[in-house]
This record gives sequence, structure tokens and C-alpha cells, in this order.
Amino acid sequence: MSTAVPPELDGRFQRIADSQRRAGRYASAGEADDDGQDQPDGDPKESSEGKHKESQATKLVDLGRRTPLFHDPEGNAYATVSMDDHDETWRLRSAGFRSWLARQFWEMEGAIPRAGAIQDALTTLDGLARFDGPELVVHLRHAHVDGALYVDMGDRRWRAIEVTAAGWRIVDEPPVKFRRPRGMLALPEPVRDRRHGIEWLQEFLNITDEDAWRLIVGFLLGCYAKGPYPVLVLNGEQGSAKSTTGRVLRSLVDPARTPDRSAPRDERDLIIAANNGHVVAFDNLSGLKDWQSDGLARLSTGAGFGTRELYTDAEETLFWAARPIILNGITDLAVRSDLLDRSLLVTLPRIADERRQTVERFWREFDTAAPSILGALLDAVSASLGGHGSVTLRRLPRMADFAVWVIAAERALSWADGSFLTAYGRNRASAHDLALESASIVPPLMRLPEAWVGTAGELLEQLMGLAGDKVTKREDWPANPRALSGLLRRLAPDLRSVGVEVTFAPRTGQRRSIAITRAEDAGERPSPASPASPGTEAGHGRSDGRDRDDGDDGPRQTDSSRTEEGEVGPDPEIPAHDDGWAEGGPAINWEAFAWSQPTKTG
Repeated sequence: MSTAVPPELDGRFQRIADSQRRAGRYASAGEADDDGQDQPDGDPKESSEGKHKESQATKLVDLGRRTPLFHDPEGNAYATVSMDDHDETWRLRSAGFRSWLARQFWEMEGAIPRAGAIQDALTTLDGLARFDGPELVVHLRHAHVDGALYVDMGDRRWRAIEVTAAGWRIVDEPPVKFRRPRGMLALPEPVRDRRHGIEWLQEFLNITDEDAWRLIVGFLLGCYAKGPYPVLVLNGEQGSAKSTTGRVLRSLVDPARTPDRSAPRDERDLIIAANNGHVVAFDNLSGLKDWQSDGLARLSTGAGFGTRELYTDAEETLFWAARPIILNGITDLAVRSDLLDRSLLVTLPRIADERRQTVERFWREFDTAAPSILGALLDAVSASLGGHGSVTLRRLPRMADFAVWVIAAERALSWADGSFLTAYGRNRASAHDLALESASIVPPLMRLPEAWVGTAGELLEQLMGLAGDKVTKREDWPANPRALSGLLRRLAPDLRSVGVEVTFAPRTGQRRSIAITRAEDAGERPSPASPASPGTEAGHGRSDGRDRDDGDDGPRQTDSSRTEEGEVGPDPEIPAHDDGWAEGGPAINWEAFAWSQPTKTG
């Protein structure tokens, strides 16, 4: 808009105004540039020759329309921008597309577009993408489409890894759209290495037993599934390489410039983390508040989040996501049942001083091994992709989709049939124990008569008498009968694992009874032990941090997929002598996959 400099400005402001006028931000009356920059956006001007002149905003829209415009199912507008030898997907409201549009204008006009013109053009392009462009799904790092998995490599050429049941290959032009948040880094370029398998990864992990190894590899495989996703919880004292372990694992799935974050302060922090990475990792946590634990549990299996849009009162930004999660800390982090049900618990031992090495040397050696490790991991992902639909279990454990996905890759990993389910079952038992140990009401609850019936109010009163003042002042002690009922519902699966059954009777009038009963053999079931890992002596810690020689593991097994008569099966919720498999083992046509020499495409 043409604006004359007010004559009352003093000399200092006059010089500023003159400088801005020369830069094109102000223009004296009658001072119009040939390209019409002084005209209001969208208001064409007739030159002295009578020729039609376009505004900057109109020219910018014309430039933007030269790229294919589209929108995602949530209505966000995108453009497919051609860059030298490849195409890139940019959100219209991103700083990258804004800079690209300004650069295109400079190359065409040799002039700098005004900020207002760019904003007006983006608003118009946004409408064209939403209402005239096609609707396409835009993925973050991973995309499952038509039986195939595409993994954004994050490199300069925007290549992707295509994984099918037949193998994997690198493709230059993936048939799906990916977006790239700020901070995303490139995956190592995978290679097929006949000398090294995924076992090479063990050299970079501070683990001492087979259970922990199976859980960690299972977590990596689970990150490449559709979801729901597991939560990997790394515990250990100072100097146990918890942070390094998390960063190593993330670098094989979703490397980022900021590989982990501090604890989320609110739900908005969780949304930001999930929106900017396929893997969400929180480092050095000292504990989790109830809302944090619940939010992480929801995020791992998939949940919707909503928050008010900036600068609006009524508009809400809706976001749905399911993400693999890595947590680490010194203390037990997952203590609420909902999060524990989704967690893989791994306790890392302290690294002896003589085994320590410099950070530079560690990452140099890992960077050398990473392409081969990722190639072997993708072989296993291919096996999961082709075989998970054929796995049949007599009883499905918690997080069944995740468990079946990993079981389908066991032979590709050279694991014995059922070995992952065995390790996963012990992990579930550890989760039950941890939930019960962390709940203040459990010790007095276990001192009740074997058969107790009454209301929640009566139960709370009796538990308070058994617990004492010190225990009832703890933060997690239920404040009222309603809170006690909710806590009992959350703990019901954990209590059932030790033979305590909690039953809520239908309400009769103003009264609703709770029955607490115990099984006769509660607490007498031994859990099977996993085979010792190669090069690991008996007595080393288990994945849950308990010693193997503490007498609680029961007799050792020679076949990890079967148990002796009378022992617990792989899942602690499966009755004794029931191994969890359908008759004859998992229903997979193994001959359809040549594990020793898999057929690869590309």
C-alpha cells in the first residue's frame, strides 16, 4: 500500500523511513515500481500502456501451482517439489516450502517478494490443495501399503527401503508420500553381509543374558510393524550405558539429531515428540507421574490427542498416533499396570572399568557395523511380514500383535521355535511382580482372610487398619472407596497372576460387593529358566535384574519351546503344561521362506 512519510517525523525517524522506502517497504505517493510491488495484493494495475499487471501474490500462486498440490486425510496441505534428481514432499505451511517459493520468485523476477504477498499466496495455495487437490496419506518414516513396508531412508535423495515377504531392496522413487520433520537423520544404508548377522549388535549392547537379547531384538522388530508397539524400559545404575543403548537401538529404526528427550511436561510435549519421530525416547527419568504413564501407554498402542490451535479460541488440532517408546532411568519407571502390560523390562548391569571405551571409538565401530546389522534386521522384518498372518497360538498373550510379529521371525533369526514367547512370558511375570510390589494396598490385601466379601468402603477401612499410618500416607494410597475400586480393577490381572481373584458383584440398590478369593496353589508355580546365552556363565543377571541362582527359576530347560510337565508355560497366564502353541506348533508354512538363502529383490 502506498504510504507517504508523515512530515512531523523528526530527523531520526525520517532516515529510518527513507531506508525502508528504498528497500520497498514504503513508497512515496506516485513512486511505483515497474513490477507493481506497491500495489495491494490481488489488485491488478493498468500500466500507462494499458497492459495488465499481476500482483506479487498472484505470481507466487502461479509458481506454487506448478508443483502437484494435495492434502492428507486431516486436511493438511502439501506440495510435491522437484529437486534435481528426485521429488520431495513439503507441507505448504513449512519454512522449507516458504523459502522455496521465495527463491522461485527471485529467479523469475529478480526481486524480493514481500512477506505479506507470500502469506497471501500460501493461503490461496492451501485452499487449492484442500479443495482441488487429491487426498493422499503422508507417512512418517514407515509406511505399510499393499502388503509391503516402505522405510524412508532419510537421505538427500529421498530414497526408501522396500520390504516384502520376498526380501528388501532400496528404491529411488517410493510409491508413497513421506514427510520429514526437522531433526530427522538418515538411516545407515543396509547391506547383505554373509559373515555377520544381527548377532553383531550384541557387541554394542551391555546385556548379559538371553532373555534381554530376545526382548531387545523383539523390540527392534516391533518398531517395523504396524503397531501396537512395545515400550522398552531400560533400568540400571549409573554407568550401565542406558542412554547409549537407547541411542544405538533408535539409530537402527529412526535416527534423529536429538535421539532422546527429557521427561514430558504435559500432553502437548508428548504430541510434539510423536509428531516429530517414529520412535519416542525419553532419557534419564527419575519416575513417571500417573498422567505420563497413562499417556505413554496410550501412545504405544495408538491414541488420539487434541490441543487448541495457536492463536484461536475454538479450533482444535487433532492428532492420532501409535509409536514405539524407549524409556530409561535408574529407578523402576513402569509401575502402573496399563504401562507395564505394554513394557519390555530390561535391567542393564554396571560396566566394569576395564571394559569401558571412549565415545568416539564406540560410535566409530558401531557406524562400521550398522549397515550389516540393519541388513540382517530387515531380513527378519521380511520374515515377519510374510509369516505373521500364519502364526496361530492357542492363547494370545498381551500385546498379541507384537508377539506374533516377532514369533514369525524366529527361524530367520536362528532362534528355537517358541523361544521369544518364553522370554516374553518371563517378562510378563516380572511386570506382574513389579506392579504388585509398587502398590501400597497389596501387602495388607494379602493379609485378608482367604475369602473376603464386602463393599469398597468396608474394604478400605479394613486395609487401613492392617496397613498402619505410615503406609496410608503414601501418595498412591486410595483416598476414598471409589479410588480403591479403580485401583483394584487395574491390579486385577497382576493379582490373578499370584492366585488372588477380585470380583465385582452387580449393584443391588445402594450396595455393590467386592469378593476377594485366593487359589490354593497361589505363589507355588515356578517359572522356567532360559538357556544361558553363549559365553555367559550361570549366575549372571536376568533381563529383570534378578539373579539366576536365587532358586526362583525352577529347573532349566534344554528345549526353550517346551516345558516339563507341571511347569508354567511361556506365558505366566497360561496354565501349567500348556505351552501356548496350537497343536503341532505355530501354523507357519516354513517351506515358503528360504531362510538360509532368502530370495531378494533388486
